Amino acid sequence: MVSAPQGTPQLSRPAYLAAIGVAVLVIGFALTMLLAWHWHLVRLIQWRAEYAPIQFNAALGLLASAVGLLALTAGARRSAVLCGALGILLGTLTLAQYGFGLSLGVDTLFLDPYLTGHTSTPGRMAPNAALCLVLTGLALVCLAARNALAATVAGLAGLLCGGVAVLAVAGYAANVTMAYEWFGFTQMALPTALAFSPLACALLLHSASRWQAHRMLRRLWRPLMVAGVMSAMTCGMWLSLLDAERAQLQRTGKDEMVKFISRVSAPVASRIAALGQMQRRWEFRGATPRAEWEADAAALQEAPGYFRAVQWVDPERIVRWVVPLEGNEGARDIDLGAELNGLAALEVARVKRTLSVTHVIALAQGGDGFMAIQPLFDGPRLDGFIVGAFQVQPMIARAVSQSEFANGYAIQVSDGERKLFGLRDELLPDAGLVHEGVLPFHDVRWQVRMWPTPAFVAEQSSWLPWTVLGTGLLVALLLGLIMLLIRVADERAQELRVEIGVRTRAEQENALLISELEVVFANVIVGIALIKDRHTVRCNEQYAEILGYQMVQVVGQPVLPGHPSEAVAREVGTAVDIALAAGQSFTVDLELARHDGSLFWAACFGKALDPHDIKKGTVWVLEDISGRKSAEEQLIYQAQHDALTGLANRTMLADRLNMAVNHAARHKHQMAVCYIDLDRFKYVNDTFGHATGDQLLLAVAQRLLGSVRDTDTVARLGGDEFAVVLSEGIDPQVVATVLQRILDNICAKLELGGQPFSVSGSIGVAIYPEHGLDAQTLLKRADEAMYQAKQAGRNNWRAYAPAVVEPA
Repeated sequence: MVSAPQGTPQLSRPAYLAAIGVAVLVIGFALTMLLAWHWHLVRLIQWRAEYAPIQFNAALGLLASAVGLLALTAGARRSAVLCGALGILLGTLTLAQYGFGLSLGVDTLFLDPYLTGHTSTPGRMAPNAALCLVLTGLALVCLAARNALAATVAGLAGLLCGGVAVLAVAGYAANVTMAYEWFGFTQMALPTALAFSPLACALLLHSASRWQAHRMLRRLWRPLMVAGVMSAMTCGMWLSLLDAERAQLQRTGKDEMVKFISRVSAPVASRIAALGQMQRRWEFRGATPRAEWEADAAALQEAPGYFRAVQWVDPERIVRWVVPLEGNEGARDIDLGAELNGLAALEVARVKRTLSVTHVIALAQGGDGFMAIQPLFDGPRLDGFIVGAFQVQPMIARAVSQSEFANGYAIQVSDGERKLFGLRDELLPDAGLVHEGVLPFHDVRWQVRMWPTPAFVAEQSSWLPWTVLGTGLLVALLLGLIMLLIRVADERAQELRVEIGVRTRAEQENALLISELEVVFANVIVGIALIKDRHTVRCNEQYAEILGYQMVQVVGQPVLPGHPSEAVAREVGTAVDIALAAGQSFTVDLELARHDGSLFWAACFGKALDPHDIKKGTVWVLEDISGRKSAEEQLIYQAQHDALTGLANRTMLADRLNMAVNHAARHKHQMAVCYIDLDRFKYVNDTFGHATGDQLLLAVAQRLLGSVRDTDTVARLGGDEFAVVLSEGIDPQVVATVLQRILDNICAKLELGGQPFSVSGSIGVAIYPEHGLDAQTLLKRADEAMYQAKQAGRNNWRAYAPAVVEPA
């Protein structure tokens, strides 16, 4: 692409060079024509005598248009608009002069025209040239606007301008006058048409560069171009056929003109010749007797419509004989020399001794006519004149009535400035169809104009040109529409190919992904199932295996019951429905039952395929976490129990003690905490070893468990220290009984390693709420009570009692 200045759409390199080349060539051509007008170089202005010359204003408009094109291509938008506006102004003023019959002085504003051939008004450019100038200026202004609508208008203007110019060039080539001469006005010059053609093409290149940026315009411009070319060709054929009809009318009019002149002049000439015979007979016989002369004159009256009278005029120019006398009484005894035309003709005939014809005059006997005068001489002596008086109106009317086309033509006959005859001449003539001729009567010439009437032109016109025009324009429209549809179909096919390619690649990627997912689905260690309408649509083998079923027992079947009880099933089902209805996923660890009834722990994860429509199905992931649960339970057990004895440790004791205190506080009853320490346990470890000591601790732990209720808690605090929580249903008497039973069970004989052993213990007890209101206080005071029991001699128990401080 060629880099254009800022604000100018880019043209391809060939289009850019073509636009620049056209602009430079037309500028050079226009300047040459302007200089040719100034220097009177007629051969440059008018290429051939039969061609119309290029007018000064047309060359000026071409220069402005070419400069505007150069500015537009170079990116000077304001200069392009200025040149376009100048062309629009000049062309519009010229068209206004044609349309409204004005004379605004634009034609001679810059130069007085001296070539007026082929023009109805000197200096004025042709209307089609003015139209091309307006269209070119409009295209320049629109192309500078830089928007889709303006580009469309510019393209249409360029297309119309090119069509008018090419049509004119074709008209010159095919000799079709109507292609470059509109309505009988000034003809469009061939150089003007040749210059506007490439200008229009360059403007179309600019328009096309803008159309490419808009999808709809990109679709339309080629069909519009083809339709425009077809329309121009159709208009050319139409004008050619109209021109042929016009040429036929012109040939017919010329033939009719010849016939008309012949029908008028031939009879007059024969009668004038008859007057010459009467002259020769007179001069041969020395004079013709009156009776014989009147007989000869009467014979000339047998064909009416020509002679009004035949007269003999004496040398004094007085009419003496008149044939026929009836109706011509006013002509007898008059002096023909009294009328200037008559006097002049008589003098010419006398002096030249030959025939003389007057111009049309008012006859003495009435009506307009002319006189053919033959002089009569007897040797050198003038004997008078034979005068034939012809009537104009009947004579021409007789000729018109004999014409085959008399009813279709307007005729006007005049003698100089004097109109002699008119038939339908009030109708304005078509300048191209007006035929002019001359009626010769010796040395007098009458002017004859004849043209066909509009009704006769319409009658002689056929429907063929208009049929060709309508059919051609329809074909152009259909062809453009077909091209547009093909273009749209091609673009759609291209889009479909791209879409199919994208879809194919997507399907391939999806197939690969599905294949990968199938591998994952089949080999993943967790169970996966698709549930829809409470039926298992699909699942992997792990899912069925976890539940203890075969695949055929699961796929397509209702969701298998796996909850250990109906209550659990309802509770979990309600939670699942609430979570999924809210668009959330559902995650839970719960205990399920296998097909054989065995229980296991499972981690369940569920999510709806479409959060807005749960009915489309849900995906469930099921993992057997029984091992993990067992490990967790073991860890929890180890964290809360003594590793040696399996009794509760300090952590679990604190929890159970807090629970017991809270329960007692709520129900307002008593509970007790016992702190037990084995007597002389260090001696056993030191003497018999730690293993024996551990066995002793295990035995004591079992004896303690056997001494209390299942609801009570027994804990090892560390070493040989133990604690017992008596949670509820106690009183001091019950506490005393339980503590004594514990002491008795501890002291009972036992055998360790094959040797008999005996052991005793000291117990301290604190009772809620007498000895404390919280777990920590109760445990501390039970410990203090235990030390009181040891001080009292061991193997006994003591309840907490505050220490008594003796005075010094």
